Amino acid sequence: MAKALVAAAMGLSLAVTPALTATAATNTPYVTKTEFARVKSGMTRTAISDLFGTGGQTRKHDGRSIWKQYRIAYGDKDYAVDVFYAKDRGGVFRVESWVAVWTHWANQSQNPATKSEFSKIKRGQSVDKVRDIIGSAGSLSFDTHYNFGDGLLHGKSYLWPVPDNPSKTYIGYGDVYVEFDRNSDGAYVVTHKDANW
Repeated sequence: MAKALVAAAMGLSLAVTPALTATAATNTPYVTKTEFARVKSGMTRTAISDLFGTGGQTRKHDGRSIWKQYRIAYGDKDYAVDVFYAKDRGGVFRVESWVAVWTHWANQSQNPATKSEFSKIKRGQSVDKVRDIIGSAGSLSFDTHYNFGDGLLHGKSYLWPVPDNPSKTYIGYGDVYVEFDRNSDGAYVVTHKDANW
């Protein structure tokens, strides 16, 4: 789901929700995971600026919607946080959807996922359950919160290394990829898994 949501970034609905306030931004020139976790649907651009700082780059502004990107800490050329706004009936732009791509590759220093462990990962399992199966936390890759008009869809995906990865670095050369969607109880559960052995 997470990859599909990212691909659908420019097809967002114009649904909005009431405003929420933000906490103060940190002194870093990048968006941190802590700051990103505080984003809520309905925040204004001012609230996001208070949270993230005044940086970022506007990718789209057509009078009805705004798409803005921010950098994260692993490189000064990497725009990896996207915030999408829609104008409400009062003419105020409010957060509708937001997504972060924290990494594209698994942390090779973590315990690798074996084929046997991969086979034990099932739909509906929690993040903690999958971590228990593999024996390591995994690397948070996608963190998505999208509104397609009938409510927000929340998804996270994690990457784990595999044994004998010939690259030891990049996705596609050996990793286990697991997607989790948030259910009606607020828990993230497995909806999809994939592996590159």
